Amino acid sequence: MAPVAEPDDHEPEIIVALDVGADSPDASGGTTAQPTAQAPSAPVRSVPPWVIVAAGAVLVALISWPSIAARIGVAPATEGETADDTAPAEANSADTGDTFDTGDTFNTDRDRPDEPENEVRPELGAPVLPETDGLSAFVGDGRRLVRIELDSGAQEAFAVGGVPAHVSGAWLAVEDANGLVDGYLPVDEAGAPLRRPVGTERMTLSSVGRAADANRLWMRADRDGFGGAEWLLVDLPTEEVVRRVDDIETRPAWFGTLTSASLDRPTFAQATDGGLFRLERTEDGYRRLLTGRLLATTPEAVLVERCDGPGLCEGRWHDAESGGELLRPPVAFGTSWVDAAQASPTGRTVAATDTISGDLLVLVEGRAEPYRFDDAWATPSISPDGRWVAANSATGPFILDVDTGTVTIVPIDDEMRSTLATTIVLFGRGGTN
Repeated sequence: MAPVAEPDDHEPEIIVALDVGADSPDASGGTTAQPTAQAPSAPVRSVPPWVIVAAGAVLVALISWPSIAARIGVAPATEGETADDTAPAEANSADTGDTFDTGDTFNTDRDRPDEPENEVRPELGAPVLPETDGLSAFVGDGRRLVRIELDSGAQEAFAVGGVPAHVSGAWLAVEDANGLVDGYLPVDEAGAPLRRPVGTERMTLSSVGRAADANRLWMRADRDGFGGAEWLLVDLPTEEVVRRVDDIETRPAWFGTLTSASLDRPTFAQATDGGLFRLERTEDGYRRLLTGRLLATTPEAVLVERCDGPGLCEGRWHDAESGGELLRPPVAFGTSWVDAAQASPTGRTVAATDTISGDLLVLVEGRAEPYRFDDAWATPSISPDGRWVAANSATGPFILDVDTGTVTIVPIDDEMRSTLATTIVLFGRGGTN
């Protein structure tokens, strides 16, 4: 780039030129051309590049301002007005939705209408759900474990601490605060010690899975020092291991697994080609049941996601043995992506966590819109009749009445309420949860 000439500080030079178009008489009577003074031409200066860039940016901003103003909610000013004068007062006082970069607006008032507003907070020791009969809740935070009779509010502390994991028949599986299985014990014996399957003293039990028999439970055992893992089918009254199955995660890559949060392992397994497999009751291994992504199971049916196009997915019920589709209303999660849903034994109520937003969704048969909780976590627990759904939240464990939309905050002491590991599991005499 050529250097720009510096300006001269002295007076500009006057250039004299002859103007042949203007004549004046001389002494001889003729005409002579008169000299005229002309200002010097201005020196030509090159414009710095940053000036051009800055001017272009200002021009683009001015052209783009209307669309930018519409996106951020500022009304463009008209002649004689300012933007502050034209914007409605309520526009700055409330957020009407979450705006994404794609231009789509997720309007919480429109798409989340059913988060329950009725909330009940019983006192500690007072009846929690007086209308229930025989429904209990196990609440634990890793250090303590209590049982709450929901109709009377009576609480009984267990002799062992832990986190309730799953109820199978009259047995409660208990985990520690890190999610590892400590053992199990009878639900009615608060003073009983934890039991473990025979021969697992040196094994790490990492998760549990439902079994067809309420007196049995699958437990995943890591082979410490040997590598791999296996599932043990435990007869709970006798503590005996009655069947062993290699963990499907150790199978070839084409044979995938269900999410680790699923209680349906190892009875069901998902292949990478979309096939859903079921473990045979004999030693024959797995057989292909149908094609689709497993969402939840009941004793008699499986809820499988089927898609007819992008964003056009819903859960459909199939027979758990034959794979044939059942004549039952589909379960639609809308645009939410869910994994490891829980279903009541009859399939009336399905609860799952939206893996994108983290919200807890509760869908009830015959109800158009799901209940949605944006501050709930942990695996939800559903009562055998499907009316009550329990989970944990920032305000502590709660129970949703799906018939009325009422939320009851379970009364526990502040120390347990403030622990993130606190988990609630419902237990009803009417069946296995």
